[in-house]
Amino acid sequence: MRENKSVGAVFTYIFIALLTIAKAIGLSAGNKIYVLIFLIGMTLGVFKIFNERFNHREIALISPVIIIGILCFIIGKESTLLFTALVMITLKNADIKKLVKMMLWIKIIIFVCALLLVHLGLIEDNTIIVWRNGVEIMRHSFIYGHPNAAHLNLTTILIAWIYVYYEKVNILSVSILGIMNFIFYNYTLSRTGFLIGMLCLILAILYKKSNAIRKVLFNKVNWVFIIMSVITFTTALLYGKWNTLYYIDKLFTGRIYYNNYFLTNIQIPLIGKNNYGHLLIDNGYMSLVYNGGLLAYIWFIFMNIKTGELLKKEKCEKEALLMIVFCIYSLTESFYMNIIINISLLFFSWFIFNQSQTTKKKRTICK
Repeated sequence: MRENKSVGAVFTYIFIALLTIAKAIGLSAGNKIYVLIFLIGMTLGVFKIFNERFNHREIALISPVIIIGILCFIIGKESTLLFTALVMITLKNADIKKLVKMMLWIKIIIFVCALLLVHLGLIEDNTIIVWRNGVEIMRHSFIYGHPNAAHLNLTTILIAWIYVYYEKVNILSVSILGIMNFIFYNYTLSRTGFLIGMLCLILAILYKKSNAIRKVLFNKVNWVFIIMSVITFTTALLYGKWNTLYYIDKLFTGRIYYNNYFLTNIQIPLIGKNNYGHLLIDNGYMSLVYNGGLLAYIWFIFMNIKTGELLKKEKCEKEALLMIVFCIYSLTESFYMNIIINISLLFFSWFIFNQSQTTKKKRTICK
């Protein structure tokens, strides 16, 4: 059995490494390589099921998202939730911290190589021309499909670095990361990516250095998902009734307007779908509701509350920070239910597989 677990762990690392590479080089769901990785994921998921012992509690917790993910894929042609569910299955007995570190360095290597290859002219730089404040400007995407996607890659690298090297978070390291964020902004001109990146860095240093701020945020980690959801839905419903939201919406390039349009014109589905025509979803909570569906949203509420409670019980402060940061970031991007981008979802496995109670020794899951 121990040998089977070791083999299963290796397949888990390979699977997540492949997914991370696919996302890091900007592959979309329609790409053939992406589809191949999806099939590999299904194979690994089946392998994991037959080589791990899942108890009734684990099956009861993981089955809903698997079933919903399958229905989203079949009915709504939406694969993200199913991908996340497949990854969840493979996480039993996996070392989450090692996984995150592996994912971080894969992203860093690919990101740096992409910038170098574009700089040397070996790969074409994807650029777009837009008008902003009456001025024609050029935005760089590098190897990614859009400048916002390019900046998202950098921001998620910064966030993962803060988690993996939390002990090294100080004024100097955060300042260096902030300078990198600013320099990259001058190429992508992604205002939301830059602002959220700076906000996350500031929040990280305050969380690390201020006991009062850390205590307040840490104690609210199990509610932050609901708080950010309420902010999303409230601002959307108040749009057009509160003038201040027009100015905020301008800063976030129409995100609140689109949220309002969805809530007031499109019924929230039980099972999500992928295609809403020309309409954009640039909010993780709206994406979860409309691409994942109401049933998926309820599952994520439950998992956030329970995982947050577990992190508080086990005193996992840096894991709590990661969950908080990604919940905030999801106000401006639609990646929330994508476990390869939103790596805080990996912590759900600690609650699902009850890893804090797998040994009689007194230890915490995050040490």
